[in-house]
Amino acid sequence: MGPEIFMTKKILLVDDAQIVQMTLKALWAGQFGDKVQVISAFSAEEAREQFARHRDIALIVMDGQLKKGSESPDTLELVREFRKAFSGPMVANSMNDKYNNQLMEAGCDQVSADKFNLSFALYSLMLD
Repeated sequence: MGPEIFMTKKILLVDDAQIVQMTLKALWAGQFGDKVQVISAFSAEEAREQFARHRDIALIVMDGQLKKGSESPDTLELVREFRKAFSGPMVANSMNDKYNNQLMEAGCDQVSADKFNLSFALYSLMLD
């Protein structure tokens, strides 16, 4: 393994729930320390801004629903938009399996089996 394994990787975490943001940041900090920098976005607009600002994002973690009360995933267009400019891994991270399937069809390439356990995606990223 070369020195690139120790480079800080940026993760764009798109989720409207503060508890999810805080929990995942704490878990990843415990697992990877300063090798991972989490860029938070709580809305589609904020996700677009962060994506434009941080062109060196290595992983995108996408919730399915950013607006309360929606009966379908409202991040599908955002996934399609990001996929046009981003070839790295994008993880569907919804608690709703149906939403995860739709996110996969829109352009995500992995599904998180558990909203709070993305270790496989992160370990794969760290070894790239």
